[in-house]
Amino acid sequence: MGHVNVCLKWLFIGFNTLFGIVGFLLIVLAKLLSSTATLQGGNGVWLVYLLGGAIAVMSSVGVLGAKQQKTSVLKVFCGLVFIGMLICVSIGAYVASQRSVIIKEGQEELSTAQVKIQLEKLQNMYKLECCGTNHYTDWGPILPDSCSCPPMYQGSPTCQRVGVTLNIWICLSVCKRYREPCVPYVLRIANTIIDIVVGIFFGLAIVALIGIFMAIVMILQIGSTNEDVRPPPYHGANFSQSFV
Repeated sequence: MGHVNVCLKWLFIGFNTLFGIVGFLLIVLAKLLSSTATLQGGNGVWLVYLLGGAIAVMSSVGVLGAKQQKTSVLKVFCGLVFIGMLICVSIGAYVASQRSVIIKEGQEELSTAQVKIQLEKLQNMYKLECCGTNHYTDWGPILPDSCSCPPMYQGSPTCQRVGVTLNIWICLSVCKRYREPCVPYVLRIANTIIDIVVGIFFGLAIVALIGIFMAIVMILQIGSTNEDVRPPPYHGANFSQSFV
């Protein structure tokens, strides 16, 4: 068995142990999501299961290869992680390339009349800091309470006063509402989520590349050590012939 640098070995084991824990947490998260009424039986849950399971399996193979110092196991680890890296890069690139399509479809979906009722529910449920679909006048003469700015935002650019400067507007329950309409607000959040998703997948690809690099270094160290401990060739026949 070859000798591997101790610091590299335990760094590699710690690296894979950390990602094994992440994979386990993803499996637990998928289990929790599957129990909810919204995502039960959905494909998204199985994707989380798959991602968590793949990370846990690759991390286990890496820890096993480092502890036993077996080049065959480390090579399997490199192959699995390389495939995972290609998948992460492909998904990240695809999501980034589809950004404009996602935003355009989201804008069209949010512009429908049925969304107006859903927006008020979303505002109340997730405390969205917006009012109206494309303008606060979309609500008509009476603004819902979800458009009202909390006291901490009073006087800030986030809020705008209505009902006082506009004589045609009737302010019954809301006199200071959110300035930004909900369609741009939701699209901005969607754009941020896309950035986060792309960053996560490209970040995983970079981490995978680092793991492959460490595994290759360990494989080379094991191979070079095995060559050093090989016995010298036997020259007994030549030695005996020298006395003839």
